[in-house]
Order: sequence, then C-alpha cells, then structure tokens
Amino acid sequence: MIVHRSKKSRVKHKASYPAYEHRVSFYKIPPTENVTIEEFEGWAIDRLQVLREIDNAKMKGLKPDEINERLNKVVAKYLPLREGNEQDIRKDVVSHFVLRMAYCNPADRKWFITQERSLLDHRLTDVSITDFLEENDLDYPTLSKEEYDSVQDDLKAVAETALVFDRSGVVNKIVPLLAKLGPHSFHKMPFEEAAELVAQRRVLVRGGQAYIYHEQLVSIIIGRFQGHLAEALLHTYKALPQSRERFQRLTHFLDTVSKQYLGVDYSQSRTTSITGNVTPDQVDGFAKQSFPQCMRNMHRRLRTDHHLKHAGRMQYGLFLKGIGMSLEDALNFWRAEFTRVRTAQQFESQYAYNVRHHYGKEGKSANYTPYSCVKIISSPPVGSGETHGCPYRQDLDTLARDLQNQGISGSTTKNIIELSQGGHFTIACAKHFEALHAGTTDISVVHPNGYFEMSVKYHAAKQSGQPLPANLTGNTAPSAAPPSTAPPSAAAPSSSTSSSTPSVPTDTPAP
Repeated sequence: MIVHRSKKSRVKHKASYPAYEHRVSFYKIPPTENVTIEEFEGWAIDRLQVLREIDNAKMKGLKPDEINERLNKVVAKYLPLREGNEQDIRKDVVSHFVLRMAYCNPADRKWFITQERSLLDHRLTDVSITDFLEENDLDYPTLSKEEYDSVQDDLKAVAETALVFDRSGVVNKIVPLLAKLGPHSFHKMPFEEAAELVAQRRVLVRGGQAYIYHEQLVSIIIGRFQGHLAEALLHTYKALPQSRERFQRLTHFLDTVSKQYLGVDYSQSRTTSITGNVTPDQVDGFAKQSFPQCMRNMHRRLRTDHHLKHAGRMQYGLFLKGIGMSLEDALNFWRAEFTRVRTAQQFESQYAYNVRHHYGKEGKSANYTPYSCVKIISSPPVGSGETHGCPYRQDLDTLARDLQNQGISGSTTKNIIELSQGGHFTIACAKHFEALHAGTTDISVVHPNGYFEMSVKYHAAKQSGQPLPANLTGNTAPSAAPPSTAPPSAAAPSSSTSSSTPSVPTDTPAP
C-alpha cells in the first residue's frame, strides 16, 4: 500500500487487485495500490467509528437485535459494503489494514480483535456461508451419504441442539428445518478447530473429526478469523518499526488514532439558542442541573477553595468556553473567585494570561477545544490537591457519596460503581445521566460538553412540554463526526505542507 499526498498522484483503481476480489473476507491479501493521505486517515477514522459503536453497544448490555439495529445504521453511514460496489470493498480493506497497524501494539490487540470479530459476525448474516467458505479457501466438506446414514440419529440431535441454541427454542421454526436434514446439512473438520463447540457439547465427534451443523459454521469462521488476525497483528508489530523513519506523518497518526475523539466539535457553544451566552451568575444553576460529574467536582472545589491548579483550570476553563461563556465573562468569573483569597494584581499577573490563552488571545493564538472524555480519561492520574480528570476512574468512595447525595438509588449507584471498577467510564457516566434525567435511555456520552448539551435540551423539552429529543430516548444511532471530515477548528495544526491533508479531529494539549 503506497500513500500519496494528493489525489492527483493516485493511479486509477483497477478491479483486478486481488485484495478487493471478495466483499467479505479474512483480509489475507494487503492492498498494493496507491492511496492518498485523505483515504489512509479518513477511512481509518470511519472504521474506528464503527468499531467503537460495536464496543459501546455491547458494554450497554443491549439485546442482540438491538445491537444489530444499531450496527446496521452505523455501518451504512461509515462502512457500507453494497453488493457490486468495489469502492466499498476498497475502503473496507484499506481501513482494516491501517487500523491493523494502529492496533498492533500488544496492549491494544485484544480490543481490536474483539471488535473486528463482531463486525465480521454481523456481516456474515448478509452473505452466503457456502460462498464465503469457497472464496476464503476454508475447506469444510459436507458429508457423503454413507457417512450421514451411519450417524444420522446423532446428527439430528446436533442439529436440534444448534437450532434451539440459535433460535431461542422456537419449536415451530425448528421442526420444518429438521425435516430437511441431509448430508448437505453437515460439515466435518478436525475436532480441535471446533474446540469451543466441543466444550459446549454441541457437536458430534467421531474418529478425531467434528461433525458440524451448517448453521454452526459462523462460530467456526469467527474463531479462524480471530486466530488469523492475532497472528497478523504480531507480524505487523515486528515489521512496523522499519517504516517509522520513512513515514513520520503517518506514524504520528497511527500512534494517536486509537485515542482520538471522533465526535462533535465543541470549540463553539451549540446550546446558545437555548441558554444564550452563559454568564458567571448562571454557572451555579447550570452546575447543579446540567454539568457532568467531572465539571461539578471542579466547580465545587473552585467555590470552596477559590482556586484550581493549572490542569483543572485548563479542563474546566475550556468546558466553560464550550458552553458559551465569552472571554470577558470568563475573566470576570475567574477573577471574582480567585480574588477572594488573593489580590486583583496577583490574579492579573499569574492567572489572567491563562484564561486569555484558552480563547486564542495569547501565545500562538490557537483555538483550543474543550477536552473530550477520551482525552480526560487518558490523562495522567491526578496529584495531591487536584480535582480534574474523570471521577469514574478515581476515588469511587467519594463518587458513591456524591451519587447518593444527588438522590440516586442504591441499586443504580451500585451499577455505576461496578461499571467504573470495570473500566467502563463513559458507560458509567451515561448511566449517571439517565439516573438524573428521568425518561432517557440508551444515552451515549463521549464529551463533557455533549453531556451538557443533552441535559440542557432535556430540561428545555420538559419545561416546554415537548417530547424529548430522539437521541435521549434511544431512537437514533449516536451522533458522531461526519465520515472522514471535521470542522477545521477541531483539527490540530499539521506540520505537513500538503494542501490535501484532511482535517482529523484531535484534542489540543494544554500549553
């Protein structure tokens, strides 16, 4: 795969590239044609949107049909595989290999393999399993008539078990299928390739061969794919260092893409049509009603100690900027609080510069964006006297007390704490939101300013007697950045001089 800086230098795509021969595959053949930087980065981000949604849906404990419905929407938006559309296949293959390089590190492999497994499982529902086996050189022959007749009764039991397991025991669907059984309904393979099904006593084993009902082949295929991908990631990890010197721009992207925020740009307020510009006198009310817990904590510490350390001022200050507080109001807000324990001259000399810097009025005049959940969670642990960071990954005893003080039930508090202990911080935050906003469900939280926006719209709908927005009741797929694009203000400045470089959403580090 050769990466070029502009679309002008890309050769015309040919249908004869072996990597694009089949719509759904094991990705055994890497792409060898030219791709642009836009395609390399943008397509990888689109695929990552899909993989993150798979992970998010599973973490929420949704039912299989609910997960399938969500995946249909997000796959159609970001990674479609339409019949006969070779460009869809091209994007799918290229994006897989790019993320394979991004996730080949041992610490990242498990997550990537798990989500890719689920994506393949989802896609196999839309293809012929028989064709898939042939296209991917998976040799699982069906039985001869003699083999079938010799173990027919046992194979019927295998099929019945498989159908009950896969179809929730709906007898009126099982009986007609059992009546159509024959040699073509079963495949055989070395029993070790069906180890999971053997352990579940869902297959027949004779002479070292496992006899598999046709509908069980998906689990076998998924297992083979997992093994193939794990081995491929290992090879990629060993080979990648050789390319780092040649492709420094791409290396930076590969090193950071797994931690990128891919959602809405909150460098400008999206709620001023409801709230107007947020002023200092409104902050206490909003903090109690619509701030996420991370911002509540910092606001409470600021009101108590009349001070926040640098990291807290950066995280909280950019959040206030993102909800619609002007630079003038921000200076007044911080000055009024800090001068309770220090002089106005001390504030102007030590802290005012930092506030103006948030708004791009000092330093390199960068338009800093509010921190996303990914950036906050991946930041170093807080030190003594600090209040910033994600409350769901820090002092859980304090979090539990805060939840109880907010009137959240014991069972919900327990659920939120357990999610936090399991490392599912954004899911815990979403459950917290749902507990404070009655009637909301299936919430997705990926940004503190997004939390604020949803809460403001919730209370506006309640006060006006209007129905809740669809994204608060689980009736739509989660919103995210448009495929392969982002507003310019959401992208970090690039060192590349190429005009064809895409705007890749990133979080800008504190100065």
